[in-house]
Amino acid sequence: MFSLILLSTPIRAEETPSDAAQANNPLADMKAFNIQNYYIPELSELDNQSANNFWLRYAQPIGNWLFRGSLPIRRVHTGVGTTTSGLGDLNAFFAYLIDTGNPARSFGIGPSVNLPTATEDETGTGKYELGFATVYFDATSPQFQWGGLLT
Repeated sequence: MFSLILLSTPIRAEETPSDAAQANNPLADMKAFNIQNYYIPELSELDNQSANNFWLRYAQPIGNWLFRGSLPIRRVHTGVGTTTSGLGDLNAFFAYLIDTGNPARSFGIGPSVNLPTATEDETGTGKYELGFATVYFDATSPQFQWGGLLT
């Protein structure tokens, strides 16, 4: 899975570029709980079919490590005109945060795990998975911030 994060945040006069970097940085030294929704209006090769993934995410720094856990609630199609909904597989990673020498740039790498927590066969893989996660975030520009997560 690859996720690309593109953010553009205007900076008010009393803020510094470092403030904006920390506010948008997924590797910032702060606890966070995020709710995200990904609606897919059209599925390839399936006429008039859509899907939806609603994500619950929690992140917390622990020393030089960042823990992030994600749990999806999914609606997927199981056949012509039929859908099922339920929890998906739990994904978590621990990224060791490497000092880049610039507070506007963040880099982390560490283990990643998927646990088969899906409540329906169609909403998960049914498998345990172990791998690596690499995270990068760059806020050196006050107008354009970008980053990526590769697992």
